[in-house]
Amino acid sequence: MENVKALFGKKFINTWNEIKEILTNLGYNTYDTKINAIDKGSIQRRERVFAISILKKIDNNKFKFNNKSIKETKKTIKDILLENVDEKYNLNKLKENIKKQEFKLKPSGICSLVLQNYTTFQSENILYSINGKAPTITASGANSRIKIIDKNNNLRYLTPEELWLLMGFEKKDYEINNNLSKAVLNRLAGNSISVEVLEDIFEDIIHTNIF
Repeated sequence: MENVKALFGKKFINTWNEIKEILTNLGYNTYDTKINAIDKGSIQRRERVFAISILKKIDNNKFKFNNKSIKETKKTIKDILLENVDEKYNLNKLKENIKKQEFKLKPSGICSLVLQNYTTFQSENILYSINGKAPTITASGANSRIKIIDKNNNLRYLTPEELWLLMGFEKKDYEINNNLSKAVLNRLAGNSISVEVLEDIFEDIIHTNIF
């Protein structure tokens, strides 16, 4: 199971505990944790709740999330950028809204600035440096429309393919689904699970030797 980190918050934790109790009554042991994709080798900061339920009759109580194993990467947004991008993603008209703002690197690894006099929706004003990490990609809203200045000094949106690459997919994975609309491809990226995190969890499951 994967869900947003708010599941562990005060508003939803009781509901989640009730769900785990139901699973227990159905014969499962449930293990849960919170994982940030950037700690598992992703370029993207994406904090999510994960849970694994194992049938009690086969559970040897050896499963544990390997959260202490940090797999850092030196890669940044620039490492997944495409060379040739359709003009429809171009936002060069917004360069005048940069004014005298400079990119600022945060402890999170995200490097960004705030566009001036663009919109009252603050999250839509964020322009990301390709020399930093990526924020959490979402299926809708401002974080489904990530703005960058690319290697050719063009201010533009990240393309659907670049969003897929940020999620850890390979180019061939995107190409198989390229018959879908760009809007659908964006939503699929925002609703997906970081490939790096899934690989790490699969390793944790394999180490239990229950199969």
